[in-house]
Amino acid sequence: MTRVILIVLISCTAVLTIGCARGSRPGLPPGFAANELGDFLKPLENKLYNEGERNWVLNLNAIAIGALRQGERTAAKRALDESILLIEAIYGDSEQARRARSLWFREESKVFKGDPYERSMTYFYRGVLYMQDHEWDNARACFRSVLFHDSLAEDLQKRSDWVLPHFLIGVCETQMNRPDFAEESFSRAQTTYLEFVSSYRVLESSRGVSPLPFSASLPIFNETMNVLVLTQHGRAPIKRAAGTYGELLSYAPGGGSGSEATVSIDSVVSTGTEYVDSVYYQAATRGGREVDEILNRQASIRGGAEAAGNVAVMGGAVVAAHGISNRDDTTALAGAGVLAAGALMYGLSTLVQPQADTREWASLPDALGVAVIAAEPGSRSLTVSYAGEDVRRSGGNTKASHVVEIPQPGKGLAVVLAFPPPAVSLVTGSHPESIMENES
Repeated sequence: MTRVILIVLISCTAVLTIGCARGSRPGLPPGFAANELGDFLKPLENKLYNEGERNWVLNLNAIAIGALRQGERTAAKRALDESILLIEAIYGDSEQARRARSLWFREESKVFKGDPYERSMTYFYRGVLYMQDHEWDNARACFRSVLFHDSLAEDLQKRSDWVLPHFLIGVCETQMNRPDFAEESFSRAQTTYLEFVSSYRVLESSRGVSPLPFSASLPIFNETMNVLVLTQHGRAPIKRAAGTYGELLSYAPGGGSGSEATVSIDSVVSTGTEYVDSVYYQAATRGGREVDEILNRQASIRGGAEAAGNVAVMGGAVVAAHGISNRDDTTALAGAGVLAAGALMYGLSTLVQPQADTREWASLPDALGVAVIAAEPGSRSLTVSYAGEDVRRSGGNTKASHVVEIPQPGKGLAVVLAFPPPAVSLVTGSHPESIMENES
């Protein structure tokens, strides 16, 4: 009799050890050729290959930031374009779609497309690069996509509440000689900004977030402005798993955003940049993550199965022991069956993986700033300097300079993207005059 019970339990154990997860195949994305990146990006390219499809978007975005910091705009555009294609891919009835719907796979084993704020920032960087190439319509489309990926926020009052994309859409409309549309975008940006600052103050007081020095209003941009500087501050938000099974995703500020940035042209200080957006705020008030409902359902199923399995195991063990002690084979077998069913149910519950995905785009900033300048045209030396306690603690260089071709007012725009300490760097884009010649 004891041997019969043992055989039943061994059979259950065999069922429970059947693995469901399979590793994603390694390799480069379909449109990404091997050895197309410089030596300084080779470690990131190797990671892109070795981690394969599940982390393509994450690693392509890391490559893009690495390339931008080195001024390699072509490589950055290449990586961002491929990332966007993967983000927007619809898998239909493919293996990836089935894995995404499955109860049996951890979120971290599935294809990473990023949280809404990460997808939005992918489009943000690509839009800035389009601006530097004076492709205003493509830039505008990217900034609209930033807003789209935030448009399904869990909090109805926090839908499409990025500020900077609205502002940059207005800049693009100005460059396209559409003043009415530009005015509408700037107005929307200002309204969104005031609502955002108010909400940010609430978040700041409730979560102990470092205060950012927001001004009373956004800077004014018009056709006389010919320099736009976009600054980044601090470190990316941190993802953390919470809840009984780690099914809840929470965010902590990355910190280091308490810095000031000033812009100088030919060693003369022109202006300071103004904080206009918070990446951490966008993460903490994240847009709709379709996976949340799946994770909650997984946690519910696992909790119910665990409870039922425990009851069945305990009850079956008692009945089986009673049958064995009384030499009642029928009762013993019945108890063994209940025990085996309980063990199977409990074991299957452990295969349900509701853990939240904590993979993160770690090279993002904490906050975004902007400065607009009406400068004398010509080849000018532009410097962005960072200062503040966070900067002093970070070490590294605190400023970077680059010769920028500043166009005549109304004839173009020099767009500069600055990366923060500990290694300040500038991305300045194409030569405005040569672009205008190509456009004419």
